[in-house]
Amino acid sequence: MRKRGYRTIVLVMMSLLLCGCGAQKKDTDASEIQIEEKEETQEIKKEETQKTKEDPGEVVGIVFPDKDDKVLRAEAQKIKKELEEKEYSVKLVYAGNDGKKQAEQIKQMVKDKVSGLVICPVNSGDLKDSLKQAKKQGILVISYDKLIANTEDLSYYVGFDYNEIGKEAAEYFVKEKKLDSAKKEKKSYTIEFFMGALDDMNGRIQMDAMMNILDPYFALGVLQCKSLRTTYEDVSIAKGSKEIAGKTCDNIMKANYMDKPVNLIYVGNDNMVEDVVSALKEQSGFEKSWPVIASSGSDEAVFQRLKEKTQVLSVYQMRETLPQLCVDLVDQSMQGKEIKNLGTVNNGTAKIAAVFGKIKTANQSNYQQVENQIK
Repeated sequence: MRKRGYRTIVLVMMSLLLCGCGAQKKDTDASEIQIEEKEETQEIKKEETQKTKEDPGEVVGIVFPDKDDKVLRAEAQKIKKELEEKEYSVKLVYAGNDGKKQAEQIKQMVKDKVSGLVICPVNSGDLKDSLKQAKKQGILVISYDKLIANTEDLSYYVGFDYNEIGKEAAEYFVKEKKLDSAKKEKKSYTIEFFMGALDDMNGRIQMDAMMNILDPYFALGVLQCKSLRTTYEDVSIAKGSKEIAGKTCDNIMKANYMDKPVNLIYVGNDNMVEDVVSALKEQSGFEKSWPVIASSGSDEAVFQRLKEKTQVLSVYQMRETLPQLCVDLVDQSMQGKEIKNLGTVNNGTAKIAAVFGKIKTANQSNYQQVENQIK
């Protein structure tokens, strides 16, 4: 009995030992599996991190004319910063005001497979081939500030509504001189124009909008232009130079207005007004019969001229709105979101979808309010 009982005890103990080893083995296996799963998860995360670093995501190229233009340079930097904050990679280059160099910069960015381009053109004519390449690659192409002319290969334009600007100025002249009743009153007025460079599509749109309103008054004889400069080709100023604008004004006044000062003047860019005003001040008789001068642009010196009454109207372009409009447009386009409040602009070849910045009409009665809004 004792031996049998002893054997029984031994067998029970051995069974318990074996069970314990099995449980311990199962626990060990489970722990090892957990460790392996943890290591595998860490490895996946590591790979994902490496992939993120290697793949910068959407790349946007910003191609601007020149670093020396302080306003455009600041706007380019702002666009770059805002896009980077939205986790886009950005390549910013300047062309040194060389149109052919700018075209090569765009071609290189197309080769680098950027997803979008923001271009402020030096010369529209130099960009046709590079823009065709961009379109073939399905790249978003935004013309910024200066409208790229005569191409279908644009996605959008971000700038100002120069058609509206031209209308505002022309309607002001009509109201100021009461041109609708001038024929009955047997009155007539003289007008001269000083616009931007020949390849400036913005200036051309502005002039066309003005003449659409003013042409009937020319036909009636209510308006006259003694220099006979009434087409954009006639009134464009080489390179949009303010110095050339001043000299041109001086020559026109001496040739046509020595007997009687001109009544109305429109200057397509605020930057040229000061030189035009200086040329007028040198003409005898103008101090007693100062012309009605209107312009458009974003030169803050215009408010001093409005105060001094050497200028009576500015269709002021609020440039501070443009960079954010551009950033939002890039982001919405890249994300495939609906873009609201789109306008259109004709660049000479096609109607281009457009996002317009704010404009304010500043005159003798409200210029202080407008000036306060931009500060």
